[in-house]
Amino acid sequence: MWNQHLKSHFGTVILSDYKTHMMSDFLTGLAKTLRPRTLNSIKWLASAIFAHAVASGHCETNPIRDAKVLGKTLGHGDTKSYTLEEMENVITALVDRVDAQLVMALSFFAGMRKGEIWGLQWSDVDGEFIHVRRGIVGPPKSKKSVRSIPIIQPVRGLLALWRGKNPDRVWMFQNTEGGALNLDLFAREVIRPRSAQSKD
Repeated sequence: MWNQHLKSHFGTVILSDYKTHMMSDFLTGLAKTLRPRTLNSIKWLASAIFAHAVASGHCETNPIRDAKVLGKTLGHGDTKSYTLEEMENVITALVDRVDAQLVMALSFFAGMRKGEIWGLQWSDVDGEFIHVRRGIVGPPKSKKSVRSIPIIQPVRGLLALWRGKNPDRVWMFQNTEGGALNLDLFAREVIRPRSAQSKD
């Protein structure tokens, strides 16, 4: 949310100079292409930034609290479901990146959320199951999210292949510093450009 939307919006604006109408105008512009849930997430993060600024004495009030979309918003819409052929096409397009193939297979065939994939460690995998124990940070979203998922093909084959390439890592998808890989950045820079080939 910060990198994609708020960083360029705030730019070099001094926090104490920021006004409520500036966020209202910003959200109104975004409402032409983004759905309400995304807009709420953007507003929430902006508000959290200012709440910290108020608490640390960098500004007097939180101008985000009363900001709102001034106009129509897109409907929530239905979540698009991929066909089996589309799933296979995406994974095939990622053939030169086993890690990207595995991320998509976990989503497609294991029904895992991005945050759950992000938080996977190799200790969460045994011979037959992937045990969901954490999200991006901390526990999963709800008690129902803590579960064991049967390992099926093509997840099984990709897991074995990726494990063979990374036998000593803690995180299933690990960055160069030894922490969990940022899947938002990974999706933007690796998965999306390559999976777009499946449409050609």
